[in-house]
Amino acid sequence: MGMGGAQNYSVGVGGNGPLSGLFGLVAFIPGLAVTARRLHDINRSALWMFVPLGTLVVSIAMFVTYIMAGSSAVGWAFVGIGIYFLTTVVMIVFLCFDGTAGANRFGADPKAEQNIADVFA
Repeated sequence: MGMGGAQNYSVGVGGNGPLSGLFGLVAFIPGLAVTARRLHDINRSALWMFVPLGTLVVSIAMFVTYIMAGSSAVGWAFVGIGIYFLTTVVMIVFLCFDGTAGANRFGADPKAEQNIADVFA
């Protein structure tokens, strides 16, 4: 067969099949748990991980409201998306901080020497 009649055998490899959806769900839930644990290490509430999502929802709602009102919402869309990216960068910076030294309101310091001895006992 020439190039014009070549078959596409990549269907389901990296697409939107049920296995990729299942993998996304299986990877998403532990990702939330790890993010919550990391935020607790820096003495912040796990609710911080929903701040970027909240800003995205609010910016989309503002955009839809202005479109339905008939006004130009392009500026508000850029403002909303900018705030979303800003809060996402803030979350990344939070996750890069070193944990609080010693115990905090969420428990003991996992890097403390007495805890390391218990882990490897």
